[in-house]
Formats: sequence, C-alpha cells, structure tokens
Amino acid sequence: MTAVAEDKAPIPGPTDAEDKLTEELKARGMQVMDPQWGYRMIVQPDGLLLPPFADIPTCHELRERFEIRSHDVSLVTYPKCGTAWMQQVLCLLTRGSDTDINPLEDAKWYEATASMAKLGSAMVIQNKKQVTLDDMINFPVPDESTSGYRVWKTHSPLGSLPWKGGIEQAQAVGSKIVIVSRNPKDTAISKFHHTKKLKPMLQFDGEWEQFAPLFLAGRVSHNSYWDWHRDWWLAKEKYPENILWLQFEDMKQDLEKEIRRVAVFLNLERSDEEIKKVTERCTFSSMKAESKERNDTSAKKEHFRSGKSGGWASFMPKETIAEFDAKTEKMYSDCSFRFSEK
Repeated sequence: MTAVAEDKAPIPGPTDAEDKLTEELKARGMQVMDPQWGYRMIVQPDGLLLPPFADIPTCHELRERFEIRSHDVSLVTYPKCGTAWMQQVLCLLTRGSDTDINPLEDAKWYEATASMAKLGSAMVIQNKKQVTLDDMINFPVPDESTSGYRVWKTHSPLGSLPWKGGIEQAQAVGSKIVIVSRNPKDTAISKFHHTKKLKPMLQFDGEWEQFAPLFLAGRVSHNSYWDWHRDWWLAKEKYPENILWLQFEDMKQDLEKEIRRVAVFLNLERSDEEIKKVTERCTFSSMKAESKERNDTSAKKEHFRSGKSGGWASFMPKETIAEFDAKTEKMYSDCSFRFSEK
C-alpha cells in the first residue's frame, strides 16, 4: 500500500482489488473492473456484467426454460433510472391503490430471484422463502387480485433477456414491457452513490474520479448505458404495441400523467380517484415512508436517495461532462431517441 496521511484511507496498490479475488469467486465468473480500485462483477460468457449475486448457469437456464406469457409485465430499466419508482406504480395499478405492497417482492427481479435460490441462503438479502427457477416457471396464472398480470423486473440489455426467445417471443405472445430512462449524467451519479453504499458486495474503493471512467467505458453492471438505450429504443420502434417508454424527468414533471399512460398501455380502466391515490403513494416521500414501515432490507435502506434531476451540473467537472455529451451525441447519431431536457 502507498503511504498516505493518517486521516485518509490508504490508496490501494495497482493490483490490490484483483489480488483479493479467491479461486472460488473466479470460478463463479467474478472479475474486478479495475484491478486497483475494484468493482466486482460476474462476467457472463456473452460479456454481460451482472452483480456478484448472479449465478451464470442459472441465468443461462432462465433463457432456456422460462416461457414468457401474455400476463407477464416486465419492467426493464438500466440500473438507477427509476426502477423502484416504477415498481411501485405497476404494483399499485395492478393490485389497487389501497393494497399493502412490497414492490421488491411483488415485482421480482428475474435473474436475482433465480440466482439467489440457487446459490443458497448465504447470498440471500433477507430471510425470506426462496423462489426457485422451477417455482417461477410453475407460478399459476395470476387472478383478478393482480388485474390478471404478474409484474417482473430486469436490467437486461436487449440481447440478454431472461426468458426463452427474447424480444421476439414477448411480441409473439403479447407480453408487455415498460421501460423507464433517465439522463446519463444523473444516472451515473446515482449509480456511483449506490455503488459506494454496496461496498461490502461490490468492493469498490474509489471515488467519482475512478468511477466515471468505468461508467463511460461500460464496465459497470449491465454494461454500456448508451448501447443499452440505443438497442432498446430500436426495439421500441419495432414493437410499439409491446413496449411503453417513459422518462424519469417526465415522471418528475407530471407523475399523474405518466401513471395514466401506464394504465392505458396495460388496458387498465382506473377512475380519476384511483389514479390520484396511486399517484400520491408514488411520491418519493410516500415511498420512503412505506419502505421504512416495511423495514426493508439493509441493501434497500435509503434506496430512494433523492429522486432529483439535474444534480450532475454541480457534481461533474467540465471535462467529464464533455465526455458524457460525446457518448450521448454518438448514440443520437445511431437512433432517434432523445433524452428529456426537463
């Protein structure tokens, strides 16, 4: 280790993070994205980067065995783009505004749910009954208590969807997909803070100066932010009946309007009163209060960090802003999608 002042954390050596990986972890496909500063990811054979709780054989089995159906609604987001927010919206729209919900349980993460059950209790976030891949495959058809829908989530890029047949099969059976995007700078900052909070799992010892290059290079969970959005936007243009696209900034601007869009997309007839009640329970203050009341797991405490837009302007140096803008302009040249400026 390099010597530093006593009031500062020691600076890792050039290969400190890499040297800490055990043979067992390497056998599971774990690598560090920076040999010095860390950031542990499971690297699938196709190059997809997944969090350390992912199990490669189980994720492969998902794509081989899980049959997507018309009653499956998949929330698809790049991490830190409003996932938990839309989970709340979807659960309340399908279950009713007065229903007690736990979005983390009621809208299960395909890959995490199956992987954690396979890896055992040591990898489970909290002591709940494990839901195996076989359980997921054999879930009964949902009834009217959930409006006939089952809500799931994934952060998957278009080419690595966690079900058999990918986007083409979802289109064939009429399955619905809801996407929420968020501007790249706020996403990166939120992802940085989330990474710091999950240090015991991700083992990242750096600060923003070390994290920004990883984000820009797509060496973070679920890979390149810009490739992710480009590919999904092209799919949305190809399958408009199956994919609804919302933007985080639009939800901040007029949450009720965006919730109505989701209800229409899912063919849910909801009264004005019901929509307003759902909207109220989907404010950040309400979601924080409900999360606290549920005593959510330590990994999810303070999950709703701020919900603000535009915080990047006082956080990023101008050189980093220019790098982000260059990536975004390149994506704009490849597709017609444009981030909200609100």
